[in-house]
Amino acid sequence: SATDDSEAPCQANSGKDVYYSFAATCDGTLTLTTEGSSQSDTVLSATAGCGGASLGCDDDSGTGNLSAIAPFSVILGQEVRIRVASFGAACGGFNLNITLICSPPVACCKSDGSCTEEFPSVCLAQDGVPGIVGSTCTPNTCPQPGACCQGPPYSCSQLLASACGAAGGAFLGEGASCLNFLGQSACD
Repeated sequence: SATDDSEAPCQANSGKDVYYSFAATCDGTLTLTTEGSSQSDTVLSATAGCGGASLGCDDDSGTGNLSAIAPFSVILGQEVRIRVASFGAACGGFNLNITLICSPPVACCKSDGSCTEEFPSVCLAQDGVPGIVGSTCTPNTCPQPGACCQGPPYSCSQLLASACGAAGGAFLGEGASCLNFLGQSACD
Protein backbone atom coordinates (compact mmCIF):
# COMPACT_ATOMS: atom_id res chain seq x y z
CA SER A 1 0.00 0.00 0.00
CA ALA A 2 1.11 3.55 -0.68
CA THR A 3 2.95 5.54 1.99
CA ASP A 4 4.67 8.92 2.20
CA ASP A 5 8.31 7.83 2.48
CA SER A 6 10.14 10.52 0.54
CA GLU A 7 9.94 13.22 -2.12
CA ALA A 8 10.98 12.95 -5.76
CA PRO A 9 13.96 15.12 -6.78
CA CYS A 10 11.87 16.64 -9.58
CA GLN A 11 8.69 17.26 -7.56
CA ALA A 12 8.69 18.12 -3.85
CA ASN A 13 4.90 17.81 -3.69
CA SER A 14 4.77 14.05 -4.30
CA GLY A 15 3.60 11.36 -1.89
CA LYS A 16 1.61 8.17 -1.52
CA ASP A 17 4.65 6.40 -2.98
CA VAL A 18 5.20 2.77 -3.87
CA TYR A 19 8.67 1.32 -4.58
CA TYR A 20 9.67 -1.38 -7.04
CA SER A 21 12.97 -3.03 -7.86
CA PHE A 22 13.97 -4.04 -11.39
CA ALA A 23 17.10 -6.00 -12.39
CA ALA A 24 18.28 -5.53 -15.98
CA THR A 25 18.47 -8.82 -17.89
CA CYS A 26 20.87 -7.37 -20.49
CA ASP A 27 22.86 -4.28 -21.41
CA GLY A 28 20.43 -1.87 -22.99
CA THR A 29 18.07 1.08 -22.63
CA LEU A 30 15.32 1.28 -20.03
CA THR A 31 12.19 3.44 -20.30
CA LEU A 32 9.66 3.92 -17.49
CA THR A 33 6.16 5.39 -17.83
CA THR A 34 2.81 5.49 -16.05
CA GLU A 35 0.82 5.62 -19.31
CA GLY A 36 -2.64 4.06 -19.01
CA SER A 37 -2.99 4.87 -15.30
CA SER A 38 -6.43 5.66 -13.88
CA GLN A 39 -4.75 8.10 -11.50
CA SER A 40 -4.70 11.56 -13.05
CA ASP A 41 -1.28 12.83 -11.90
CA THR A 42 1.80 10.68 -11.24
CA VAL A 43 5.47 11.32 -10.40
CA LEU A 44 8.16 8.76 -11.34
CA SER A 45 11.76 8.55 -10.14
CA ALA A 46 14.48 5.94 -10.53
CA THR A 47 17.80 5.37 -8.77
CA ALA A 48 20.71 2.97 -9.17
CA GLY A 49 19.77 0.51 -6.43
CA CYS A 50 18.54 1.59 -3.03
CA GLY A 51 19.78 5.11 -2.27
CA GLY A 52 22.03 5.22 -5.34
CA ALA A 53 22.50 7.91 -7.95
CA SER A 54 19.44 9.29 -9.70
CA LEU A 55 18.80 7.72 -13.11
CA GLY A 56 15.81 9.89 -13.91
CA CYS A 57 12.81 11.71 -12.53
CA ASP A 58 9.66 13.01 -14.17
CA ASP A 59 6.44 14.82 -13.38
CA ASP A 60 4.05 15.31 -16.33
CA SER A 61 6.11 14.38 -19.45
CA GLY A 62 3.64 11.61 -20.30
CA THR A 63 0.09 11.97 -21.58
CA GLY A 64 -1.75 14.63 -19.58
CA ASN A 65 -0.20 14.68 -16.12
CA LEU A 66 1.23 11.16 -16.29
CA SER A 67 4.96 10.48 -16.08
CA ALA A 68 7.58 9.22 -18.55
CA ILE A 69 11.29 9.01 -17.71
CA ALA A 70 13.50 9.46 -20.77
CA PRO A 71 15.37 6.30 -21.80
CA PHE A 72 18.59 5.65 -19.86
CA SER A 73 21.33 3.03 -20.14
CA VAL A 74 21.55 -0.03 -17.91
CA ILE A 75 23.91 -3.00 -17.77
CA LEU A 76 23.23 -6.68 -17.18
CA GLY A 77 22.34 -7.28 -13.53
CA GLN A 78 22.02 -3.60 -12.63
CA GLU A 79 19.33 -2.97 -10.01
CA VAL A 80 17.03 -0.03 -10.64
CA ARG A 81 14.85 1.18 -7.77
CA ILE A 82 11.64 2.77 -9.08
CA ARG A 83 9.38 5.09 -7.08
CA VAL A 84 5.84 5.72 -8.30
CA ALA A 85 4.04 8.52 -6.46
CA SER A 86 1.04 10.82 -6.64
CA PHE A 87 1.27 14.54 -7.16
CA GLY A 88 -0.29 16.51 -4.29
CA ALA A 89 -3.63 15.04 -3.25
CA ALA A 90 -4.08 12.91 -6.39
CA CYS A 91 -4.83 9.25 -5.79
CA GLY A 92 -5.95 6.17 -7.65
CA GLY A 93 -4.58 3.21 -9.50
CA PHE A 94 -1.51 3.42 -11.69
CA ASN A 95 0.29 1.41 -14.32
CA LEU A 96 4.06 1.08 -14.19
CA ASN A 97 5.30 0.35 -17.71
CA ILE A 98 8.88 -0.93 -17.90
CA THR A 99 10.43 -1.28 -21.35
CA LEU A 100 13.94 -2.73 -21.68
CA ILE A 101 15.46 -2.70 -25.16
CA CYS A 102 18.50 -4.97 -25.17
CA SER A 103 21.64 -4.07 -27.06
CA PRO A 104 22.97 -6.95 -29.14
CA PRO A 105 26.04 -8.82 -27.87
CA VAL A 106 29.33 -7.76 -29.45
CA ALA A 107 32.63 -9.47 -30.20
CA CYS A 108 34.72 -9.69 -27.04
CA CYS A 109 38.48 -10.11 -27.52
CA LYS A 110 40.20 -12.02 -24.71
CA SER A 111 43.88 -11.84 -23.74
CA ASP A 112 44.51 -15.29 -25.25
CA GLY A 113 43.26 -14.10 -28.67
CA SER A 114 39.94 -15.94 -28.40
CA CYS A 115 36.65 -14.27 -29.19
CA THR A 116 33.25 -14.68 -27.54
CA GLU A 117 30.06 -12.73 -28.16
CA GLU A 118 28.97 -10.99 -24.95
CA PHE A 119 27.22 -7.89 -23.67
CA PRO A 120 29.90 -5.18 -23.28
CA SER A 121 29.56 -5.16 -19.46
CA VAL A 122 30.17 -8.93 -19.30
CA CYS A 123 33.16 -8.61 -21.64
CA LEU A 124 34.74 -5.90 -19.49
CA ALA A 125 34.10 -7.92 -16.30
CA GLN A 126 36.07 -10.77 -17.91
CA ASP A 127 38.99 -8.42 -18.72
CA GLY A 128 38.08 -8.54 -22.38
CA VAL A 129 37.93 -5.75 -24.93
CA PRO A 130 34.42 -5.25 -26.38
CA GLY A 131 34.06 -4.59 -30.09
CA ILE A 132 31.79 -2.05 -31.72
CA VAL A 133 28.03 -2.58 -32.07
CA GLY A 134 27.39 -5.18 -34.73
CA SER A 135 30.79 -6.88 -34.37
CA THR A 136 30.88 -10.68 -34.33
CA CYS A 137 33.48 -13.38 -33.85
CA THR A 138 33.12 -14.71 -37.40
CA PRO A 139 35.80 -14.27 -38.53
CA ASN A 140 37.87 -13.78 -35.38
CA THR A 141 39.51 -10.38 -35.81
CA CYS A 142 40.88 -10.26 -32.26
CA PRO A 143 44.61 -9.60 -31.86
CA GLN A 144 46.50 -12.86 -31.46
CA PRO A 145 49.29 -13.51 -28.97
CA GLY A 146 52.85 -14.00 -30.12
CA ALA A 147 56.36 -14.35 -28.78
CA CYS A 148 57.42 -11.57 -26.42
CA CYS A 149 61.08 -11.40 -25.50
CA GLN A 150 62.01 -9.81 -22.18
CA GLY A 151 65.32 -9.42 -20.42
CA PRO A 152 68.26 -9.81 -20.05
CA PRO A 153 68.31 -12.47 -18.85
CA TYR A 154 66.10 -13.31 -21.79
CA SER A 155 62.80 -15.07 -21.38
CA CYS A 156 59.92 -15.58 -23.75
CA SER A 157 56.18 -15.46 -23.10
CA GLN A 158 53.14 -15.71 -25.35
CA LEU A 159 51.45 -12.29 -24.99
CA LEU A 160 49.41 -9.81 -26.98
CA ALA A 161 51.45 -6.99 -28.52
CA SER A 162 49.93 -4.45 -26.11
CA ALA A 163 50.78 -6.56 -23.03
CA CYS A 164 54.30 -7.20 -24.34
CA GLY A 165 54.90 -3.49 -24.85
CA ALA A 166 53.50 -2.68 -21.40
CA ALA A 167 55.95 -5.22 -19.92
CA GLY A 168 58.88 -3.61 -21.75
CA GLY A 169 59.35 -6.58 -24.07
CA ALA A 170 60.00 -6.95 -27.78
CA PHE A 171 57.02 -8.42 -29.66
CA LEU A 172 58.04 -10.82 -32.45
CA GLY A 173 54.63 -10.84 -34.15
CA GLU A 174 51.20 -12.41 -33.90
CA GLY A 175 51.44 -16.19 -33.90
CA ALA A 176 55.25 -16.15 -33.45
CA SER A 177 56.48 -19.00 -31.30
CA CYS A 178 58.87 -18.77 -28.39
CA LEU A 179 60.82 -21.64 -29.99
CA ASN A 180 62.56 -21.41 -33.35
CA PHE A 181 62.60 -24.25 -35.89
CA LEU A 182 65.55 -25.85 -34.03
CA GLY A 183 63.58 -25.92 -30.76
CA GLN A 184 65.70 -23.13 -29.27
CA SER A 185 64.40 -19.95 -27.65
CA ALA A 186 63.50 -17.32 -30.21
CA CYS A 187 64.80 -14.68 -27.78
CA ASP A 188 68.42 -15.88 -27.55
